[in-house]
Amino acid sequence: MVNFTGGRTDQSFMEQVNSDYASSSIVFGPLKNIDKTLTSLAVGGAISQRYGGYSFGKLLFKGPAPHLGTYGASARLAAGTTAINTVLITSSYETGNYAGSLIRTTVNRIARFFE
Repeated sequence: MVNFTGGRTDQSFMEQVNSDYASSSIVFGPLKNIDKTLTSLAVGGAISQRYGGYSFGKLLFKGPAPHLGTYGASARLAAGTTAINTVLITSSYETGNYAGSLIRTTVNRIARFFE
């Protein structure tokens, strides 16, 4: 179990958590943010519907928002929706990554007692 969760290290608990967190995302070349981008594409529309937002995809395929009526107003709403979704999805994603790093390091430290 210790090897599965990172092995033995001379790092402190928080140093190991931060190290695991830093290496938990794909961070190389053209795939740098692919995991967050795919998450946003998968759930962004559903999130924006919950608070009445409008996406650029909807604007492109369905036209302007019925309650606004113009492309300009709908584009501004879509830009605001994109900004809000970016904050919500990125913060949720990063919180999950950090929680996973905490759990992994905790399991690693507990497993050391049972070796």
